Amino acid sequence: MNRTEKDQVNYIADLQNEVFTKNMKAMHPQSRETLIAEISAMEKNKNADETVKQYLKWVLKQTEINFYLAILPQGRGLILFKQNLKAAIVLGLNRPHEEVKSFFPGHDFILEILNIHSMQKGEGYKIMNKVIDLAKQLNSPICLWTESEENVHYFERYGFKNHGKLDGSDQWMMVY
Repeated sequence: MNRTEKDQVNYIADLQNEVFTKNMKAMHPQSRETLIAEISAMEKNKNADETVKQYLKWVLKQTEINFYLAILPQGRGLILFKQNLKAAIVLGLNRPHEEVKSFFPGHDFILEILNIHSMQKGEGYKIMNKVIDLAKQLNSPICLWTESEENVHYFERYGFKNHGKLDGSDQWMMVY
């Protein structure tokens, strides 16, 4: 079982765990408040990056009716859980790492899909389309890594380009 498959098993187990879902729902208002405070601080800072502000505002809007929000520690990204708990995405707006910077000329930030899970047909599709729309609004590429050839074909259907396994990695780099 590869890491992606293990993550999917863990995701399903977490969502079937009443304590996990109760805590996640309880933390949602606090996560939103943290996001609101971050946006507010950025609004006051003339040097704050507009792309980051747009991204955070988009996330905040999604959490009003569509998603529960969990913020990952140490700025590693965030998790948006569909309110029906049938899908989730782990997403980040990050500066490209040095080893992949050449794939993103002219872009200070890239959207990174760190994980995506769906437990109901069509839910992953809906989330992917939301993220693709966001990338277009931000004029930002999307990058993700996958270990499964099946997933490579899945993401190619959305228009992602397969850049192969880089420098001995066991994962394919996909860019939209």
